[in-house]
Amino acid sequence: MKRRHGIITFLIIVFMFLGFTAPVSADTGPKPSLTIKCRGFSENSYVTVLATVEKYGPNWSVDALDYEVREKEDPSYFERTGVGKEIYIAIAEEAQRLRQSGEELYFWGVVTPCEKDYLFGYWPPEEFKILVYSADTDTFILSDETYIRTVFKTVLYCEYENGAMAVSEISKSELSSTAVIARILLTILIEYAVGFAHIRYTNRSRLAVVLVNIATQLVLNVILSLTEFKYGYGMGMYYLILFAMEALILLTEWFIYSRVIPKEELPRPFAYALTANMLSLCWGLLMQNVMPRLFL
Repeated sequence: MKRRHGIITFLIIVFMFLGFTAPVSADTGPKPSLTIKCRGFSENSYVTVLATVEKYGPNWSVDALDYEVREKEDPSYFERTGVGKEIYIAIAEEAQRLRQSGEELYFWGVVTPCEKDYLFGYWPPEEFKILVYSADTDTFILSDETYIRTVFKTVLYCEYENGAMAVSEISKSELSSTAVIARILLTILIEYAVGFAHIRYTNRSRLAVVLVNIATQLVLNVILSLTEFKYGYGMGMYYLILFAMEALILLTEWFIYSRVIPKEELPRPFAYALTANMLSLCWGLLMQNVMPRLFL
């Protein structure tokens, strides 16, 4: 028993060491990112943003000719992006038409199908309008308002209903205390309910489940918030760190429950920690779509 606990403790220390002592480079500060979640648009619809300036930071305006050149220089480019050349060209030409009509709007080349979350992960424009293109009908919908991104993470919800596009802001860069409390409460409710199948509850075990989940969820939310600042919401690194943290939390809870709750009350602490954390993770991912203001 002591040897097993020693191995678990060693693994936890290794995970913490890897997570908090990784080397940093000069460009690791928080970066702005823009995410747009589209709902209600027809199939073969694409979303992008049109900036109010031609160039900003590492990004600049592109036109239809750029994509003709890119196809010759990099034939697999459009296959990698999952968006056809004709879509990029149509949007670039629409941006040019808008400028000719008097609107100073520029296409910076980031396009996503509406069924996926749009992500401009590295220095999106500070001011922009949202443009949705329907390839089936060859029509465009341009937002009436000009939107301003926040310093770090900006997430917008774009919905098409009754022939109009409505845009609302889901979240800002700050870590919302209301959202954190909602996530912690949901986790406690789920993991406490799962406990009825694994734990013969006493006041000691109830307190352990509640306190452990409060502590682990606070750490998880802080780490994910920092991850969003650096990489942007929805990037592969975000989910990589999420699942890595969940694995670390699983090991931590297993270790604590096996030490704090007597074996006669909790015979299989690992089975309980695994089941409870898998269910709470799945519910959390589901609630991102159901209640994005609290769980995104």
